[in-house]
Amino acid sequence: MYEGRQLEPRVVLLSPGPYSPLYFEHAYLASYLGYTLVQGSDLLVRNGSVRLKTLEGLQPVDIVYSFVNAAFLDPLELRRDSFLGVAGLVGAMRAGKVSALNHPGCGLLENSGLMAFYPLLCRELLGEELLLPSVATWWCGQAEERKYVLEHLNELIVKPLQRSWKEPGVDGSLCSRAELEKLRRSIETHPEGYVGQERVEFSRLPTLGMDHLETRPARLRTFATASPDGYKVMPGGLARAVPPGGGMDISGRGIPEAARIA
Repeated sequence: MYEGRQLEPRVVLLSPGPYSPLYFEHAYLASYLGYTLVQGSDLLVRNGSVRLKTLEGLQPVDIVYSFVNAAFLDPLELRRDSFLGVAGLVGAMRAGKVSALNHPGCGLLENSGLMAFYPLLCRELLGEELLLPSVATWWCGQAEERKYVLEHLNELIVKPLQRSWKEPGVDGSLCSRAELEKLRRSIETHPEGYVGQERVEFSRLPTLGMDHLETRPARLRTFATASPDGYKVMPGGLARAVPPGGGMDISGRGIPEAARIA
């Protein structure tokens, strides 16, 4: 603990704010874990350290639990047009003045390309099999896997490894023949940049529409926390349903087009 700090570390959960479709999730986690829910404008970096703006003045921050996209985390070192992050935050992390959860760069572990190698990685690194199977994934950088994906384009979800809002995943079963051919050419040109995944059907839940009940695909998101006795599942969870006309987009982050998923 740094000199002059309180005995208990101050942890803040950094969220993009209420316009984020995941904001309710951030508020739930912050409330349950006892962290202060903040946006970028609630923090500043002074003398290399992160401070929280409060009515009692600036308070030191020890740990930042970030849910802001890494590219928007610090307008001084990353995207200069960002209003979501904190100027100087990356420098404070680099200097060891603040600890970070979801450190910039850790999103690499969520890359869909790694999913094709989860079973092998688990055996090589941990000496055991996966306890839960992952979604079947084929990386197109391998000849046999690429052949399988190209032969089953109309049955699979195809995702570019460097996804953006402009280029999300594509549900081949919802594509026209021309769209499938365009996708085929893209894979053949840059096969290392794509994966194919099996199409998983989501459970359906009754939801309240404008004036009637309707069923929509949904998934349940639960959380677990680490403790000295192992991981413990937190009580409750969040059910997220596809918005009207949203195809299979359950995240709510993409443009609601039928052939696009998150």
